[in-house]
Formats: sequence, structure tokens, C-alpha cells
Amino acid sequence: GKVHWCTKRQNERPRSKRRTMKKLILLTALLSAALTSRAVVMIDDFVAPPLGHGISDLSGTVFGTSTASDASILGTRRTLGLNYISGGGFADLQANNSAVGGVGALVFAATSHWSGIATVKWDGPAGDLGLDMSATPIVELDFISVDVTGVNVFVTVSDGANTVSTAASSISGAGKVEQFDLSALAVDLTSIDYIEMIAQTSNPGTDWILKDAILVPEPHEYALLAGLGLLGLAAYRRIKA
Repeated sequence: GKVHWCTKRQNERPRSKRRTMKKLILLTALLSAALTSRAVVMIDDFVAPPLGHGISDLSGTVFGTSTASDASILGTRRTLGLNYISGGGFADLQANNSAVGGVGALVFAATSHWSGIATVKWDGPAGDLGLDMSATPIVELDFISVDVTGVNVFVTVSDGANTVSTAASSISGAGKVEQFDLSALAVDLTSIDYIEMIAQTSNPGTDWILKDAILVPEPHEYALLAGLGLLGLAAYRRIKA
């Protein structure tokens, strides 16, 4: 039979190819990890403080606030507010880690007469977040439920120059995840002092539950993550082939 001779260089070619592919996979994984690490920033999951935090039975008062601090909260400080407008009765705004099956949530409930505004503001101890939102300019609010006729929700941010700008949406129904894209607002997203959610109940008796609030990147960054994943998969298949 025929004798096949292989040079040392020919033997090394498959090994060199494998090493190159492995480096490519490693690089893809590192890039993907770097993007994923900044893909989502938790603003608040409303679990801490453990005993709950809120305002109860506000009736006939023009405005009331309650502040709590915890390392798990973006900026470490959360301020809840209730602004009574009309109707009488009372309202509760509570961050309670047992509100929904032991999962943290911000719960607003009002009597059938109470009408007003609920707010939650995130900032630092000195009122300054010092937050760079340029990579994550979208505020995402995960509402478990919005009862009765819905609620008008606004997300407001202020930058280091005290420029305030707002994005708005109307929310109703259960399981509503609402995104507020702040990238087009006239603020400096590299220097945000505070983020505030304002929920206005124009109809008395509206209740709602907010599971969490997060910051997410714009859709094109998720597309980049998906592309990196496909690149890594293709490289892996070439090694196995």
C-alpha cells in the first residue's frame, strides 16, 4: 500500500487552528461578560429595609414623605411620597418584602374616594446619585398589576446642571412591563442626580403593585450580545468539526 508522510508543520496546522478558535471563543466570552455586566442595573427591588417602608393612611394631607436607606437601593436612598388631591378617604404606599408571596414590591392602595399622586425617588445621601446612565438610558418598571382604570406614570431625571426632564406613559392591566427611554431627553445622562417615578391616579380607587425598577441598555446592545453569542457558537462548532 501507499505510505503517507506528514511533515511536522502539517501536523501542527490542526493544533494551531484549534488554538486560534479557542482564543476566539475566550475573547467572545470576555466581551459578552463585559456587556452583560452592564446590561442591567437594579434600581430597587423593594425588599430592603426588611421590615418594610412606606406611608400609611394619608388623608387630607397636602403632601407626606418617608425616606429609607439601604445598600441594595441605587444611590442607597429611597424616598416615598403621597400627594393628596381630592376625595377624602386614605391611601397607602408601602415597600414590603412580604407583599407578593414573599417577593419585594412597592404596593399602592387607595380607598374608592382618594385621588392623588404617589412618588418614589432614588438618590444619594446628599441628594446626588452621581450616576452615569449613558450605557443604560432606559428605565424599566415591572408592574405586577394595575387595578381599576389605570394610572399615568412619569419618570423624571435631573442632571448635575439641575436640568429636569420627563418621559411619560399610561399603564393599566396585569403583568405590564413599561420602558421609559431617556436617551432623547435634554439632560446629561453621564451625570444624573436623581431618578423619580411619579404615578398619578386620576380616578379614585386605583391600586397598583410595582415589582422592581431597573436600568437597561438600548436594544442595539442586546443585539450585539446576541451576535457575540452566535459568533462563539460558530467557533465552537468549527473546533468540533
